[in-house]
Amino acid sequence: MIVRVAEKEDLGFILSLSKERMEGSGSSLEEYRSYLYSKNMRIFVLVEDELVGYLLLRLEKPEAEIDEIAILTEKEGQGLANILLSEALASLEKEGYEKIFLEVRKSNTRAISLYSRNGLTLYRTRHLYYGDEDALCYEKELIHHER
Repeated sequence: MIVRVAEKEDLGFILSLSKERMEGSGSSLEEYRSYLYSKNMRIFVLVEDELVGYLLLRLEKPEAEIDEIAILTEKEGQGLANILLSEALASLEKEGYEKIFLEVRKSNTRAISLYSRNGLTLYRTRHLYYGDEDALCYEKELIHHER
């Protein structure tokens, strides 16, 4: 199992998985391509024998935000999202990022469980943010400063 930064050759997989898993809210091929070369974005991919998932981050040091995380449907429930997320968090912490944020649909209980297991905590609810559903906002301190 390898977590690495995405490469140009990974874009077809990322776009395909995004369309399948993000219910139409994912980015276009051109957007994902621009993310690869942006200093404010990073895409991690998870590779088993083949690509099985990705995680898209927005970076604005000292903070980062998870925009998208997706695992192939047939690979769900195997702890792969946990591996992907924990490796991404460790990488950000090593680079000096202090905090990470994300938003998730209130009904996405699997994702909420994943985030909680990785130490993210609920700090706010955005009422009907998705039009028909609330968004739950999570955060995690990555670097703990001495007080």
